[in-house]
Amino acid sequence: MNARRAFVCGGQGARLSGLGAELLARSPELVRQADAFSAAAGRDIRALLHDTVEPGDTLSAHLALVSFALLAHAAESKKYGENTAVSSFRLLAGHSLGEISALACAGALSPEDALRLAAARGQALARACARGKGGMLALLGKPIAEMQDLVHSFIEDKSATDVWIANYNSPLQLVLSGEDKALAACAPYMEKAGLRAVTLPTAGAFHSPYMAGAAEEVFAFASRLDWQEPRGVCLSSMTGRALTGRGFAAHCALQIVSPVRWLEVMKGMRRAGITEIVEAGSGGTLGRFFRSVPQWRVRTLLCGAA
Repeated sequence: MNARRAFVCGGQGARLSGLGAELLARSPELVRQADAFSAAAGRDIRALLHDTVEPGDTLSAHLALVSFALLAHAAESKKYGENTAVSSFRLLAGHSLGEISALACAGALSPEDALRLAAARGQALARACARGKGGMLALLGKPIAEMQDLVHSFIEDKSATDVWIANYNSPLQLVLSGEDKALAACAPYMEKAGLRAVTLPTAGAFHSPYMAGAAEEVFAFASRLDWQEPRGVCLSSMTGRALTGRGFAAHCALQIVSPVRWLEVMKGMRRAGITEIVEAGSGGTLGRFFRSVPQWRVRTLLCGAA
């Protein structure tokens, strides 16, 4: 056991291309696990981990990313000689969707139930996205406090009641969610203030009030699952503090309409003395957030982001 290691699970974002192909090619045991996951997911997981998944295909992305994280975690466990990967890491955390993966890896949820929950979440989000147009906009280029002030100024100046901060990702990145026209007006406002504004290829305005219907659906589904006290410490994506107790169903619903405070997760890992981050996710996004702070050694596991 390496007491200074943390395992982090990425969320939906980039286009996926053969996300788990290389991982499965290395281990017949993981192939068998992927095939076993298929029954719970209602999809051919092995095929999904070899396929290309577009950002707008919310359900497929959910199943692919959670399956990959579970398999990658199992591989890491075996690598360090553990029967369960939980004892290989001091902390676990997940960004957005990745929180389901992290909770399962921590032992709060079985892999099968994690996949069922991922499917329910993906379907609920797809329905929420179909009900109205919305998107996400990344802001970069200034310290996060300055960017937050600029966002509040934009909302006040333009009476933009349909724009929200969705992700506090790193010391130098914020992500906004909101109505398409409002975000289109926000981008030049921020660029004039010296920021980079990048429209993200998402299916909707995630982590905003637009997802309230999905949150209700996820709570109803998650409440029926068999939750357990985690055997490993999983940090909340909303607070950066350890998740405890039996309120996991409510947490999984609330995080759908709440900002991801990944910067707080990073602070929590710093307080715990974490020195190595092992990332399972698409494109190494979380690794880049950690590398923005010169403290951690980051290792991104095999991933396929096109």
